[in-house]
This record gives sequence, structure tokens and C-alpha cells, in this order.
Amino acid sequence: MRNNCTRAHPRCMGILVALATAVFASGCASISKPKVAAVSVKVPLACSGKVECTLANKKESRVVVPTGDVTIKKSDDPLRVSCADSRGNIYHTAEVAGHRTGRAWGNIILGGGVGGVIDAHTDAHWEYPGTVDVPCP
Repeated sequence: MRNNCTRAHPRCMGILVALATAVFASGCASISKPKVAAVSVKVPLACSGKVECTLANKKESRVVVPTGDVTIKKSDDPLRVSCADSRGNIYHTAEVAGHRTGRAWGNIILGGGVGGVIDAHTDAHWEYPGTVDVPCP
């Protein structure tokens, strides 16, 4: 007797369900991705440790002394970067756009409308660049 997956064979169906679950679960942004982004702020060696930068979005604001790393809550808002020299004078401002990851679709497919609402609330499906380069004052 031939055993193939053209009919609803229990073993074949189990394999298909397991594969589909693994594919979609790996795509759920709220489940598989952290809700914070790690960002490294880098400056030229000549001014390392001599400036202070603030990274902010609508969810929070974090201060880092470059060259240094910081974690910030993900947001659909651009990451605003402002840096000040040792006297407190702001000399550099920039906005760094985030981007959506494809993982949001896994949550939408698995959770339907609820999955989309969860990702929209947590913003886990957004990413910021891993490095922000800042010039010296």
C-alpha cells in the first residue's frame, strides 16, 4: 500500500501542521522579538567620552555617552538623536527612521485582528538601525 500526502493521512497532516506552526510562530513580532532596540551611538575617537547624546521617541528618552550602547523601547516614531558638547551646547540633531519587520504578518495570520492589534500596541515589529554615527562638535 502506498503512503503519500495526497489524502488526509494523519501523519502527513501532523507534519504539515507542525511546519505551519513553526513558520508562523517564528514570524510573530510580539512573541519572538524584544520590545526594545539596542542602539550603539558612535563618535570619532577624538571626541569619545566628551559628548552626551539623548535618544528619544514617543515612548521614552535615554541618555548615552558615546561611544556607547543603549536600549530604547521600540516605536513607530522616528528615533530623535540630539548631542551636546561638554558645555551643554547642542551641536547635532538628527532623526533616524525605523522600519517594519516582516514578523508582523505572522502575528496577524496566527492571531487574526487580535495579533495585529497586539503588534500595533507593542511596536515589536519595528526596528531601528543598530548604529548611529555622530560627528564631533
